[in-house]
Amino acid sequence: MMSSFSKDGSTFEIQKEFTFRAVLWGIIVGIIMMALLIYLAAVAGMDLNVSPVASVLGVILIPLVGGATNKKEINIMQTTASAVALSCSGLAVNYISAILLGYEYNWYSIIIPLFLANMIGICFVTLIRKQMVEDPNLLFPQSVMCKTAIDNAGKLTGRDAKLLFLFTFIGLVVVFLQNVVGIIPVVFDFTKFLPKGMVMGILMMPMMLGMGYILGFKISIILLAGSLISNIILAPIGTNLGWYTNPQVDYSAMQNFNIPIMIGMSLFASVIPLLRQRKAFFEAFKIGGNGLGEESKFISSRSLILCMVVCSIGILVFYKAVYDVNPLYMLFFLVLGMATALIAVRVQAESGLSAALAFTIFQIIVVYSIIKDPIIAILISFMSGAITLLAQNTMMDLKTGYMLDASPIKQVWCQIIGIIPGIIIGTIFFYGLLKTYGTTSEYMSYPIGKMYYAVASGLSGTAGATNVFHAGRFILGSLIGVVMSFIGLPAGALAITLYLSPAVVSSVAVGGVIRGAVEKSLGNSKAEFYNNAATGLVVGDALVAVLIVVMSMLM
Repeated sequence: MMSSFSKDGSTFEIQKEFTFRAVLWGIIVGIIMMALLIYLAAVAGMDLNVSPVASVLGVILIPLVGGATNKKEINIMQTTASAVALSCSGLAVNYISAILLGYEYNWYSIIIPLFLANMIGICFVTLIRKQMVEDPNLLFPQSVMCKTAIDNAGKLTGRDAKLLFLFTFIGLVVVFLQNVVGIIPVVFDFTKFLPKGMVMGILMMPMMLGMGYILGFKISIILLAGSLISNIILAPIGTNLGWYTNPQVDYSAMQNFNIPIMIGMSLFASVIPLLRQRKAFFEAFKIGGNGLGEESKFISSRSLILCMVVCSIGILVFYKAVYDVNPLYMLFFLVLGMATALIAVRVQAESGLSAALAFTIFQIIVVYSIIKDPIIAILISFMSGAITLLAQNTMMDLKTGYMLDASPIKQVWCQIIGIIPGIIIGTIFFYGLLKTYGTTSEYMSYPIGKMYYAVASGLSGTAGATNVFHAGRFILGSLIGVVMSFIGLPAGALAITLYLSPAVVSSVAVGGVIRGAVEKSLGNSKAEFYNNAATGLVVGDALVAVLIVVMSMLM
């Protein structure tokens, strides 16, 4: 879908980008993905990688109406789809925990905060787009996978496309045999062979292998080193000193112990890069600034800042009117949510892994320590979580667009367009699940929501917030984060190894080792070519999640 014109004897090609069919397909695919995300979170506490799947579907679906497509048009479709899908996925995670605490389902308590928070997340990261997408230290593995899939637009029979779809099929078959048939093991656990307190295993998950390959050898090995230090060295020390229950018996006890260290490391690991880019960040938030480069003539920093201010005021008014939260407190919670969103974006950009769960626990604790109401703490974390999710999603999509030389402004409009049907239809879908299954069904168990419920309800006990969050460990993590940033280590990525299961990290490391071996034996260009295989594994893994959901709903 291209047109051409001549000027001064030269021929230029203009690719159609922001088209009706791209937005329409994006909304359709996004609604399906959104329903799957809510359903997976409710049933198993799982999620799926939306953007690479949407990119592959765009390559296949868009040409069905109106003929050939191009990379930029598929990027618009994928951007719209991911915005729809992630606009309200926190319903089955954060909001359900408030319901478990006794809060009654309320339409306006969902739609209004979600819309305002999503808009803040979109505007906030759009303002700092240049500083993030042009940072060579941020790898954005999900964006690389999206670009790899989108590069196959118009050449479904080429070598790259054949490799992509072959490994999509391989990933689908492997995960199906693991999770549906059960003839291939999912995890190889070595813990029983290790001394007391030590934990180690490997998750044979195609998605993690593909992610590790995209991340590359160096960062994957750094992640593995962090996990080994945490689970082989520190875990038995903490067990013997009585800091937590033996991780071999209860791994979550060590995770909770490490949350303050992880938060401190992630937070202060971001300080050095931000200080180095302080002039650029100040320029981005300056009225009339040029944070979007040449594209700012289509949407100014003034417009983004004004939108953020209006939505922020809306949140302050809403939480005061509905929950009687002091606006000064609420302003602090809002700024905290934006700060943790920025850190979460950096962590995901560095490692491809999400720190959202740990940050949500941190926010629940901070909010409760001030207002002493577990339900309100959950509802505020619901708002903050929406900022984080849309911030992560928008920045990832902007990075994909940057690699494809797409229009960031058109992508921002797709994000805004996508959240509207996403929030409305997602709220209706979630309400239907609650009416059908309730909150006590063994099938619809809401595992992550129950985790947040346990944290919030536990805060009202005798130990209070100190039972979960420790200031000394937070300071220790902060110091480690600053030091690591000074010496050039990805402290944000390393911090998450203190929380993630070692089986997940070791699986990522295997993918990175494979990438290193390919680079050494076949060269960098061949290793880049096999990004198609890695992307296929991720997409195939996610498609099995889709298949499982469909099968379970039909049975």
